[in-house]
Amino acid sequence: MSSDRFQVGPFGLADTVAYVDTNDADFAAITEWSFRDLALDEPADISGKTTLTFLVIRPNEGQDRWGMWLNGEPRQTMLAEDYVLFHLQWEFNNVILERRHATIHAAAIEVGGRAFILCGSSMSGKTTLAGWMAAHGAGYIADEIVALTDDSRAMHYRRPLGLRHGGPLERLCAYPPGIDRRFDRYEMLAPVSALGDPAMPEEPLAVGGIVFPRFDSDSVTRLEVVQKSVAFERVCENAPGIANNGRPVFHQIAALVREVPTFELVTTDLARARQLLLSAADETTVSA
Repeated sequence: MSSDRFQVGPFGLADTVAYVDTNDADFAAITEWSFRDLALDEPADISGKTTLTFLVIRPNEGQDRWGMWLNGEPRQTMLAEDYVLFHLQWEFNNVILERRHATIHAAAIEVGGRAFILCGSSMSGKTTLAGWMAAHGAGYIADEIVALTDDSRAMHYRRPLGLRHGGPLERLCAYPPGIDRRFDRYEMLAPVSALGDPAMPEEPLAVGGIVFPRFDSDSVTRLEVVQKSVAFERVCENAPGIANNGRPVFHQIAALVREVPTFELVTTDLARARQLLLSAADETTVSA
């Protein structure tokens, strides 16, 4: 095992500061690039916060499993090389879920100064839609986890987007030369800033609407109003904050669904989907 050590960070995760230590220079490089939108620069952003250190160890020659520890405690010691970066992101997600009470499995973008939550399960198209919108003028707030303040404003979590090879966002991504691609053979973790120069709001934003993306290659791109009862059920199905924190989050999400417009966006054409979403945002802004 190499005695070299490379440290990456600090990264901001809710009210914590995370560092990644590794004995592999290539892993340090791809981690620094993938999570750069979470990086903290100012000492004031670090002072007084809980510090987490993830130790990621490349196996000895002849072995093929990586290990990961958090503050000295083992997390996973049998990680495949092409999954270790994704497991690190999974660990980051867990930090957010543990430290934010009201959370939704969703992405969020900013249009017209308000947050639009793109809520759905894996493979629904929310990440692709969020990345496409951010690459074409919308602000990027979060992906995978949208945390709400006590007054139901959406908080930023700038984790990288998971991009599948050959997907619509790959050609927009400025992937740096020299990065070892053995860590993303299945899927890329790309910072949103690699898709251009999207705005990234600093402060929590009031929610302007909830959208349920659904990719359907056999359908026509369209935006339809979703009944409140159906919308509430769908959000609850994708709200780990309810399972983790119970009744208060349940009531908070119920109030949010009652207060904002709710839509389903069937997506086959991302350019058309963007137009529909922008038009809906304009209409909700006027009626607010």
